[in-house]
Amino acid sequence: MQISSRFDVKIIRKKNNKKMYMRYKDGAVIVTALSFVSDERISRFIAENEKWIEEQCVKEEQTALKKGQTLYLFGEPFVLTEGKEVCIKDGILYFNGSAQQWKSFIRHYSAGRLRERFEQLRTALGYPPVTLRFGFYSSRWGSCTPARHHISLSLNLAFVPKECADAIIVHELCHLKHANHSKAFYEEVRRCMPDYDRRIERLKEAYIPKF
Repeated sequence: MQISSRFDVKIIRKKNNKKMYMRYKDGAVIVTALSFVSDERISRFIAENEKWIEEQCVKEEQTALKKGQTLYLFGEPFVLTEGKEVCIKDGILYFNGSAQQWKSFIRHYSAGRLRERFEQLRTALGYPPVTLRFGFYSSRWGSCTPARHHISLSLNLAFVPKECADAIIVHELCHLKHANHSKAFYEEVRRCMPDYDRRIERLKEAYIPKF
């Protein structure tokens, strides 16, 4: 039996997978299941989650890069247009559909700027030097390992308002004093940034392009 679905479906079967789960990427539903799970059961699983899949379809469409769109990088507007390579020239951001080139460009453009702003805030707030890393993270803006003095920041912070990026940096810095999200932690955050809550609320409106 083949998988019955109106969506583009890809099946990954594993011998030691604990449970069946799905994700949506590049227009396809990717289902990971144990090797013995039947196609019929997978079809039912997809049908049971149709609403979620439809939401992901809409979300991907809304976040896809489009010609003529204005994209903000560190608060500066750039008009998108198609080109042979990903680059910025005369206020125009050229893109070519290559996810690898796009990520390479964003890393090169953003890492230095984020590092500079991080150091400004760290110094101003009196926190010690740390090992700072950057990456494209799908489910978090940053993370901190206090014992090792390591902080990681998402390169997607390039797309959010500057004050929101600052709020994430302060959040991670405060984890150097408080490794959890306790009352004491948030007291430290708001001591460093009294309007932290407003900035984080604004972060929910941020547009993160799909590439």
